[in-house]
Amino acid sequence: MGTDERKPKPSPKVPPAVDTDMRLAATDEILQVMYWLRGEKIAQEVGPDDLAKWLGIEKRRIGPLLTQLLGARLVDRVVVDSGIEEGVPRFRLTRAGIEEGRRRFADEFADFTKPGHFEHSDPACDCEDVARFSVSLKKSLFRQLDEMIEEKGYENRSLAVSDMIRDQLVEHWQEVGDLEAVGTIMLAYDPRDAQTCALLTELQEQYLSNIVSSLRVQVEERSWIEILVVRGHATELKALANRLIGAKGVKHGKLSLTVTPDDLAG
Repeated sequence: MGTDERKPKPSPKVPPAVDTDMRLAATDEILQVMYWLRGEKIAQEVGPDDLAKWLGIEKRRIGPLLTQLLGARLVDRVVVDSGIEEGVPRFRLTRAGIEEGRRRFADEFADFTKPGHFEHSDPACDCEDVARFSVSLKKSLFRQLDEMIEEKGYENRSLAVSDMIRDQLVEHWQEVGDLEAVGTIMLAYDPRDAQTCALLTELQEQYLSNIVSSLRVQVEERSWIEILVVRGHATELKALANRLIGAKGVKHGKLSLTVTPDDLAG
């Protein structure tokens, strides 16, 4: 008769019990953060992952804590379309949760700018000077945005969108405003064409106060790239660029401008 060498199945691992006081403290902290977010008009709903990050709690522990708040009818579970997938759960305070938050945190909230555990994505950011808004996008466009953000190495969407807004502001101000600007003018031409060289020199001499420096690169025997670093009112720089780029003998040219840092917020 053979010996049964089968090994006994290991007992399933039971997660360690969460201390009651720690659980109460964690649910209290969740309520505090949700009350603050709502009171500061930052967010009406919040996701479990965000709560886990802000509170420094493991994601697996957030679910049971939210279930406890659901059972107490202090929060509601809502399902929203995140733009990537449907059915993303988020949570918001019920009327009872708002009243409970007011009862617990009213005195603290009077001078409450941000909880100590709340971490903004930009550590240098003064949260009192931050405006938050929501944007609705087609799912395909939303996916492309996130792909671009990942490829460019942005830390988060806010930083990427801020850069896009600044780019559009610079372009808009170039069209409608006369702000102080800095930039470059790139010109491609044949350096052996004496007439073109003389004309470009003459034009540049008329705008010496706007030209900071210049660089010439010989890319081929019959082709030079000249780069002018310019500074001044946007309208002046545009006028200079138009005259240089439109000069006879210039094969290609391009003006690239940005406003001075003092004019760019954030």
